[in-house]
Amino acid sequence: MNGAFDNNSDAVVLRADKITKTIGNRNIVDELSFDIKRGEIVGLLGPNGAGKTTTIRMIVGLIKMSKGDVIVRGHSIRNEFVKAIRHIGGIIENPEFYPYMSGYDNLKQYQRMSEGIEESRIHEVVKLVGLQDAIHKKGSGLFPGDAAKTGDRPSAAA
Repeated sequence: MNGAFDNNSDAVVLRADKITKTIGNRNIVDELSFDIKRGEIVGLLGPNGAGKTTTIRMIVGLIKMSKGDVIVRGHSIRNEFVKAIRHIGGIIENPEFYPYMSGYDNLKQYQRMSEGIEESRIHEVVKLVGLQDAIHKKGSGLFPGDAAKTGDRPSAAA
């Protein structure tokens, strides 16, 4: 799947190909394969310890796979990490941000770590999610839902 990306609506945007994570003698995730097509929304369901978070962490490159690969829009997480990860945004488990900073300052921090996010995009996303009145409050002053929105917006801004 390396090479040019197909933009049609049936295009596979993410392919997990026999991804495995082994810790000690135990396979936490064992040869998991699936495709996600453009426009699909996917959830991972299973009991605690089933490997859901481990799978997501492998997909976004936070932990290394023992075997297999993840291909994102034609680019391998293993071999073309920067090109592949450019197309991924997500929050794993709980949204994390610096509680001593305002939501706006957290987004500015994310902007400094990411390529190509303009100031205008931050303002657009803040308005889109309805945080205009809360964005300058420090993390501890946000309602839990607003804090979650602030944590979730870097992926929307990217």
